[in-house]
Amino acid sequence: MIEQTSFDAIYRPWSGNAAAMARDIAERSVTVSQWRYRGSIPPRYWQKIIAAAAVRGFALTVDDFVEHVVHASADTASATPASSDTSVQNVGQAL
Repeated sequence: MIEQTSFDAIYRPWSGNAAAMARDIAERSVTVSQWRYRGSIPPRYWQKIIAAAAVRGFALTVDDFVEHVVHASADTASATPASSDTSVQNVGQAL
């Protein structure tokens, strides 16, 4: 069974259909599809999405978006090695 994420909750009013969301918020379908692909929705769109979801009878809040951002950031941080900045090491070697 696939775990339900906050990102899934954001797309739920449109049954996961990016094109339907795009129509409701007057954005290009490819733009909304890319948000899902990247796993990130720019904050400037959050209020439009919240309002469009409300028209469909769903109550999204800014917290739904923030929860997704925090969750995604934690995933990225755990996947990034602590010493990933090799530029400092390269400068030291050049001296």
